[in-house]
Amino acid sequence: MKPNRLPLNVYRAPLSFKPLFRGLGIFLVLGGLWFLFSSTIWSPSIPRTLSKHASSWASQMRLAVASRIEGTIAEDFIHNLSDTHIARNLSEFLKSAVENVQTSDAFASTIEDPGTKGTHLKSEFNSSQILDLETRREEEARLLDSKEVNPFTSIPYLSEQFDNQTFVLGDIVTDKFDRVPEVFKVPEDFQKRVTFWASIYAVYGSHVSLVHHSEYPWIVFDKIDIRDIYSGSGHKWTRYHKAKSVVSQRVATVKKALTNLSSRKNYRGLKGLEAQIYNQLKEIKGNRKAVIREALNSVRAQKGQKDFFKSGLENSQLYLTQMEEIFAHNDMPVELTRLPLVESSFNTKAMSKVGASGIWQFMPVTGKKKALHVGDHVDERNSPLKATVAAAKLLKENYRIFKSWPLALTAYNHGAGNLLKAIKQTRSRDLINIIEKVHLKSFGFASSNFYAEYLAALHVQKYSQEIFGTVFKSEPLVTEQIILSQRMRPKTIAVVAGLNLEELRFYNPDLKSTALTKNVTLPRSYSLHLPPGKVDFVKSYQEKLKLTAKLERSETPKKSQTRRALSRKRR
Repeated sequence: MKPNRLPLNVYRAPLSFKPLFRGLGIFLVLGGLWFLFSSTIWSPSIPRTLSKHASSWASQMRLAVASRIEGTIAEDFIHNLSDTHIARNLSEFLKSAVENVQTSDAFASTIEDPGTKGTHLKSEFNSSQILDLETRREEEARLLDSKEVNPFTSIPYLSEQFDNQTFVLGDIVTDKFDRVPEVFKVPEDFQKRVTFWASIYAVYGSHVSLVHHSEYPWIVFDKIDIRDIYSGSGHKWTRYHKAKSVVSQRVATVKKALTNLSSRKNYRGLKGLEAQIYNQLKEIKGNRKAVIREALNSVRAQKGQKDFFKSGLENSQLYLTQMEEIFAHNDMPVELTRLPLVESSFNTKAMSKVGASGIWQFMPVTGKKKALHVGDHVDERNSPLKATVAAAKLLKENYRIFKSWPLALTAYNHGAGNLLKAIKQTRSRDLINIIEKVHLKSFGFASSNFYAEYLAALHVQKYSQEIFGTVFKSEPLVTEQIILSQRMRPKTIAVVAGLNLEELRFYNPDLKSTALTKNVTLPRSYSLHLPPGKVDFVKSYQEKLKLTAKLERSETPKKSQTRRALSRKRR
């Protein structure tokens, strides 16, 4: 039996909201078009429109324009508006007002409501109030330009930092006397970064720390002089930790100021360190909140290295002549031999926290790849001359890959494979673009600044006369090389060459102390450096060793002969 059904004319269609939404959408579109059209035609009546919506907005606008604070308050105020139509018109209006109006009367007449004749505005801001604002801003600008607050506001730097009183840091970076080859002159995009590192090498000693932005190193928030602590009383380690604590506190102070800035809704009425930092960060493009948060996560302290750099220049004189010969032999620019000034200040005993060693700071794996012996008793990374041969090969290989010295030198620090990843990610072979765009954790502060540090070190070395008052010319180390054809022990070599063990190690710093105390056997093919005239003694001794070994082999009976003799005796 079929179920009962109602007649068709009794059915009702389900309730639908589509026509309602469609009508509402058409209404909103038409309303928006009318609103846009009316705003275009009636834009001159912005103050009147503002007064209808909120009279407080208009008064804040007049305050911002009359006080001439270069749009900072106006921008923050506009971002907080909920009405996009009013915000857009107000933004255009304030920009034109700030650009075109020069006096307080002109400001008043520009934004006065047509019905008020501008009298209320003049009563709100009299000339004495404007003068007070101007005086306050001039005082803040004077403080911000002070070298003690921010030593990197401009170039040139204070000339009294150098031995030559007429010479300034800008002369070094721009290569005033054309002492640097064209290929290693400072590009315009790198000038600020290189200037920062040149100041670290040429201006500030190890008693000064600069609190700065790690992404934009030239933005320096604070300068800390801890000379009094280092020269004070107490144990060396006590003074060291006290100085470290002072630096940490000042870094924390800068971070606190940035934290306060990041939590503000606007930037009116900034004072002291917060005002200084806010103005310093203006050169970084982008949303203010994002820029400040980035700065908060990028605060670091950099210690000056002028004294270490000077020591490095003195140490380099022992090896620089032979190092330049090695690079020239490999058809490489001799200026690259200044790279150890960055890596180690030419300290043959330099050892990093991650295991890099020697003046070229080779890691163990890299050293072995470049045919350097790295072992318990011999570590050829610590030989300036042997490591220089390996460095020349590595840099030549990098240049063959990247066809660019900025990239080849960065690859020396970062690794060729890792740099290729950065190039692939940024789709650029321009180093400054890679630094700005790369988002790899491995490409950090050291890699971003390595090429800039090298350029700074090279330029400071070329102008050492003007900076330090000396050219650092001294007698280079002269050595002769011999490849061992027979295994020998260090004590035997010392006796044969007429040297003591300390002298032997001075010429061969790759020999560890255990190699001498245990008198380990040095293998065949070991490269030995000796003073001039000593190689012949070792050569003649090795010839005797060869002859002795040959005689021993000829006199020693073969195993087959020995077995025959034993069998005869048994019979």
